[in-house]
Amino acid sequence: MLDLSKKKLVRTRVRIHNPTDDQLVVWIEPWADRLDLAPNASMEIVFVGPRDGLPEFLPRPGALSIYAWEGAEAFAIQDGQFMTSQPSLDEIVRQELEIAQDQAVRLDAVLPTSEILFAQHSLDSIPPFQSEFAEDICKISAHFIHCLTEVFEPSSNTTALMWRIAQRMIGTKGFLLATANPKNTNAAIWSDMPSLLIKLIGKSVVPILGVASKESSNKARRRAADSESDLKLS
Repeated sequence: MLDLSKKKLVRTRVRIHNPTDDQLVVWIEPWADRLDLAPNASMEIVFVGPRDGLPEFLPRPGALSIYAWEGAEAFAIQDGQFMTSQPSLDEIVRQELEIAQDQAVRLDAVLPTSEILFAQHSLDSIPPFQSEFAEDICKISAHFIHCLTEVFEPSSNTTALMWRIAQRMIGTKGFLLATANPKNTNAAIWSDMPSLLIKLIGKSVVPILGVASKESSNKARRRAADSESDLKLS
């Protein structure tokens, strides 16, 4: 995920339309994500990344490759929905644990399956890209991370793992989670009070598509101008 706290970013929105009677294959690179755009249909690609870059386009017969620049994230959206399927929370946790391997030390405890299911159910009830639910998403993510910490020994590596999981949870609903100050992150994640983590996540959330409306993301909203203007997050 993007380290929004240390870079000046731009949000660039590109609309792709397929005017032909044949399906258009759209490739989002460098991730090799394939998207099939139906005849006479449109979709939007939203890029968020460092201000010194631009997307590049390579058209071919029946296909279009779109390259994000270094350090950027790309999101494909059609009719208010992600065009690529979003991973379940169970998949997110297991993928991140596999990536972390032995860097985050597990205690003699099993993953909180019931909490994963409850958090997934809560997330499923929230539509993507709806800024009015930003506060709810922050609370769901913070409470889940608070439960998940009981399975691990406290460490800087585990703190980073917890934050990445929170980033991906929030990302499934159309929000970016900035990288916070490591000291603040460590203190919030390992605190006995989930309210500290809720507050930290709320301060660090930026909507992919524009301005958030909830109090929990007011600071990020003031720093994030919509459309192609700079996102100056500190």
